[in-house]
Amino acid sequence: EHSILQAGYCALRALNIGQTLPTLTPVVARSYASLLQITASSGGSARQVQFYKDKALETCHELGEYALLAYTLLAVGANNAGNARWTEAETNLSEAVKLVGQLKDKRQWEDCLSHQAHLEFYHGNFATSRELYERAMHSAKERNDKQIQNRCNSGIAGVLLVTNELNEAIDILKHTNSWGQYALCLLRL
Repeated sequence: EHSILQAGYCALRALNIGQTLPTLTPVVARSYASLLQITASSGGSARQVQFYKDKALETCHELGEYALLAYTLLAVGANNAGNARWTEAETNLSEAVKLVGQLKDKRQWEDCLSHQAHLEFYHGNFATSRELYERAMHSAKERNDKQIQNRCNSGIAGVLLVTNELNEAIDILKHTNSWGQYALCLLRL
């Protein structure tokens, strides 16, 4: 909690300094993005979160700071999902996917897709969840990104577990670090 207060102070201070400059600078965009993340993660009101989101969007668009905006939307979307704000999570994650798609940032695109897949899983949309994980995994394999591949394999295995496709799940889980899922799968066989 103390770190959140310090981060909030630093972001506000940077914003105040940035706003005194004669032209709009990336400092202002980063400050609004930071305040958005801090407010969303610390349980700020929906009104505050929306205010900082709007300001971050506005300044990031004006300055062309789209990578920062996409990262912020991803972080806020994941936070929304963690707080069962499903519609907001879907909106923020979808916006992030569009932005990183335009930027051609494959790593962040895969990250966004895997978060969307996780969200679909908890909505009970298992086929959609699996399809999103597989899209992210395909991209990660092209880049040889083991971390994203592991995350996607774990997500796919979760879908297989819930749909009772245990043999296929165990084949995947043998090659991940998802020991809890692997143990659950072994218990269910």
